[in-house]
Amino acid sequence: KRVNDAIIEGEEVVVEEKRDPKNGEMVVARIDGESNGKGYYRQGEGRVGLQQGNPNGEAVVELDGDHEIRGKVVGVLRNCG
Repeated sequence: KRVNDAIIEGEEVVVEEKRDPKNGEMVVARIDGESNGKGYYRQGEGRVGLQQGNPNGEAVVELDGDHEIRGKVVGVLRNCG
């Protein structure tokens, strides 16, 4: 189970190109012209949703508009200094 996968503005994300991620993987998706890092969830009958890693964020948001799965997040480079 994923717990608080928050990506903070300014951090760099390492992404493996993958157009068909597995359920629960963190992906980068382009939604309405903006890139977002979120958990990927299949919801049956061809429906797909994304969930924010922040526990205070929205529940799963169903994708119904202009979107593209860009790839699977394989790492986050954090600035600790």
